Amino acid sequence: YDEERFELVEEPGTVDVELRGSQVSLSLFQITSNRSTEVFVDASEIEEEGRHQLAVSHRNFPSDLSVTVEPQVVSITLRERQTASFPVEVQLENEDDIGEDRSLGTPIVSPLNVNVTANRETIQAIEDVLVYVDLTDATESIEDEYPVHFYNENGHQLDVKSEPQFVTVTVPLTSPNKLVPIKIIREGELPDGLSFEDVTVYPNEVTVYGSSDDIEAVDFVESEPIDLNELNESGELTIGLEVPDDVERIDPEEVTVAFTLAEEE
Repeated sequence: YDEERFELVEEPGTVDVELRGSQVSLSLFQITSNRSTEVFVDASEIEEEGRHQLAVSHRNFPSDLSVTVEPQVVSITLRERQTASFPVEVQLENEDDIGEDRSLGTPIVSPLNVNVTANRETIQAIEDVLVYVDLTDATESIEDEYPVHFYNENGHQLDVKSEPQFVTVTVPLTSPNKLVPIKIIREGELPDGLSFEDVTVYPNEVTVYGSSDDIEAVDFVESEPIDLNELNESGELTIGLEVPDDVERIDPEEVTVAFTLAEEE
């Protein structure tokens, strides 16, 4: 049958084969029989799904043996294949076992969906498509490939293959963090006759990471000093930010300062 178009969902288990012939022929067959001897049904002409009655055939038996097959007709059931797309959900296991003082982010799955090609009943039975990520003793972000599992509405796992069969899952694990404002540090003075008309910092907040106690003490992050003596026209500057003491890291590490200068009246 056309395996790309149909799926075999029911097939006969076994048939009985009786061989008759001389003792010499039977003994010789037992000694020399090989895998080319077959008992089969030909479903290559089937064009519709459903249950079909097919004659049992055989081939490659010695011509001096009489072959009788029982039953002579068997039933097979074919279902037409369909393709459907399913979103993948991440199940996190042992969340309570992640490293102390770590914050758990939202898992990211790639690709977001997997395709299943199967018969209609199988596709309709799929209720949940899951991957499992074990967080036991995790202390940093996880990125790995995980197998996809399929379940029906009763929670029973289905024997289904998808494309792809594995997806990449990223689980962010970060230190405690918070957003604080940025304090721009200035040194010197603008050239005579100039003053700031407008100053914009973007982004105007920064995320600080570290232990809960350490970041609690941080109210703002200072920029590296801007030398006002060197400013003589409007423009933009990219300046670094100073990481506060005892803080693990900050994000971003630099900001853009856009400013407009005007002549004093």
